[in-house]
Amino acid sequence: MQEPVQAPVSRTALQEWLEDRYGIFMDVYQGEDTVLRLYNETCFPEINVLCAGEAEKFTDTVEICGMYDKRTREFRFVSSQLSSIINGISKEECCSDSGQSESIYAGICCYAKEAVEQRGYTFEDSTSELYAGLRQAVQTGLSAMVDYAAVLSAGGKRNAVLDARDLALNMLYFWRDSVYLTYEKGYARVEQEYAEKFDQAVRMAEKTGQAPAFSGQKAKDILQSLAIHATEVTDNEDAFSVWECCRLAKRLLNEYPQHRKIFRGDFTVDESERFMKFGSKDWDHLQGGWLLGKEVLVFNSPVPDEQIPEGWHSYHLAGRNFSHIDRLLKAVPESGYAGTVLSPHVLIRASYQSREIRNHFLCYGGYTSLTEYCEKLHLPQPDMSGIASEQQEGSAAPQMMTLF
Repeated sequence: MQEPVQAPVSRTALQEWLEDRYGIFMDVYQGEDTVLRLYNETCFPEINVLCAGEAEKFTDTVEICGMYDKRTREFRFVSSQLSSIINGISKEECCSDSGQSESIYAGICCYAKEAVEQRGYTFEDSTSELYAGLRQAVQTGLSAMVDYAAVLSAGGKRNAVLDARDLALNMLYFWRDSVYLTYEKGYARVEQEYAEKFDQAVRMAEKTGQAPAFSGQKAKDILQSLAIHATEVTDNEDAFSVWECCRLAKRLLNEYPQHRKIFRGDFTVDESERFMKFGSKDWDHLQGGWLLGKEVLVFNSPVPDEQIPEGWHSYHLAGRNFSHIDRLLKAVPESGYAGTVLSPHVLIRASYQSREIRNHFLCYGGYTSLTEYCEKLHLPQPDMSGIASEQQEGSAAPQMMTLF
């Protein structure tokens, strides 16, 4: 039921809408004014979560306002906002707590867990059941990653801690409850709570030089979660996340080699010291980027001076890794090298050797030829005859790693 309905809404009409697989949202009116836009999120076994607000505006206005049990055809934890426009909701079905989203969602989670474990509820399909199992395994690994971050911190491995934090937060977001696809404000709280727990453990270990006990089982849990995540993001062609998983797995396996078989799946292991699966391969397959408001060409290795087109400029990207590039330099750095860019524009003053570029670099997907790149930006195409002859002799244009 997606057509507008007038308040009060009958219990039967609401049930029919919730039991319709394709019911996405319903607008409830009083007169000509919209009272409530109601969303139907089927994210628990045989249970629907009801959200109210304006999700399509991408603003932080959506709130959880109740739950519907398809097997018993009963409502639970209904907020005062929703119960006021529905006829037939009993007091027992209404939320007895504050009626805030967090309290309602906590009640729904407890109800859903009990329903699955004790009442014989089943998942809607095998795919949902499989995903729920994978998500639980990842959550277990994320919990263990907090303790491992403390171990790294106690050992003075600050960069490794920061890398683990980045990956953990990305995994937390990727494997979040589907209800948070609508209820973004609720996810922000979940993320904040996890980040605070992670940071507190790291600070304590750094201060005392001691970390909580870390067992082989926790290492196994982390490796399993990394393997699951690497497989999933491979399907999304996210090579950088796979590299992050492999780097952390390599560190763990150096300490717990007995668990090497755990880190396996449908992904290609990349244990390179630096992320290489990006950038241009040759002059006919160039990868573009955006740097300091200018279009640039992106490479994953330094371009030899003799191959830089006349009138163009070569600069080097530096930072903790490819997603944390914060400096642009004229010379290749001794440490922290991330990549190289070519630009027809001067990006660093003649008297300077480097420039801060935090949050001012973006690498595009896909490829273009030099001719297409110049035509797009209305630039004169540089003379490549010298480079072309070198290519014909087999020495050539930038030799880059092949993308996944």
